[in-house]
Amino acid sequence: WFNAVGGRDNIEAIDQIAETRVRVTVKDDALVDTEALRRAGLPGAVKVAPNVWHLVAGLEADQYATAMNRRLTSAAL
Repeated sequence: WFNAVGGRDNIEAIDQIAETRVRVTVKDDALVDTEALRRAGLPGAVKVAPNVWHLVAGLEADQYATAMNRRLTSAAL
């Protein structure tokens, strides 16, 4: 999922919202590959505003958000 939304250079923020979704704020919507997200098992990806995507992750959304944030943080070091 991390790479399918454009990787660390494209990701501005990752937040778990609601119980089943991860909100990802990106710099460039064109780098979000919804087909790659689908192939990776993501039930849905919805663009809710310019540069803001909701990834429908199911009840594991908090785990995905945590893992993606760890990767974003470690990649920035």
